[in-house]
Amino acid sequence: MEDIEKELEEKSIERDVQVQITELEPEVIETIVPVKKVKKARSEKQIAAFEKARLKRAEGIAQERKIKKNRKNLRKSLRKILYRRRLSQVSAPSSTRSRAYLNQLFSPLQVENK
Repeated sequence: MEDIEKELEEKSIERDVQVQITELEPEVIETIVPVKKVKKARSEKQIAAFEKARLKRAEGIAQERKIKKNRKNLRKSLRKILYRRRLSQVSAPSSTRSRAYLNQLFSPLQVENK
């Protein structure tokens, strides 16, 4: 019987176990340095082609800006002309003209964006 009790005590879950906590020494971690890939040098033809494309894009952008500026100036001149026409149509505000009619005449113009 004693053998069985002894064996049960050894295998029992609720036994008193003393745990020793020891600090682990930090492991030496080797850092992996990524290897940079060496790019192939561009040929003279490639460099010339890139330069040509860059100049072409710059010309296109300059042309776009010029077109936008011209459109803006045209819209401004059109607004001025229409405003002057409306002013010439309305000689002097009389009491017979309603405020709504005048607001309709001088409403902001809407010009299509092209």
